[in-house]
Amino acid sequence: MTETRFYRVSFDKELKRQVQQLPGKLRQEAKQRIADLSTDPRPLGAIKLRGYSDIYRTWLTDARYRLIWEVIEQERRVEVYYVGLKPNYEELLGPPPLPSD
Repeated sequence: MTETRFYRVSFDKELKRQVQQLPGKLRQEAKQRIADLSTDPRPLGAIKLRGYSDIYRTWLTDARYRLIWEVIEQERRVEVYYVGLKPNYEELLGPPPLPSD
């Protein structure tokens, strides 16, 4: 039997506000998906954002809405940054870091 290793999921007050502003069914879906990140920080269908080290996005049932988070493996932590209508990723996260040689 394999042991499930959990990740700590963290987010700020702004994310709580974003979740509360979602339409009813999407609100429940977002809460469940955020909770599920504690056991599966890279779920099936998640897409790694190009140019960022470990930042992912996925759609909610209504494809106009996104959930964006970062996996911080060395701390076994997931930081959830955003849930809502598709954002401009660079405005939300800053420009991706330049590649190092």
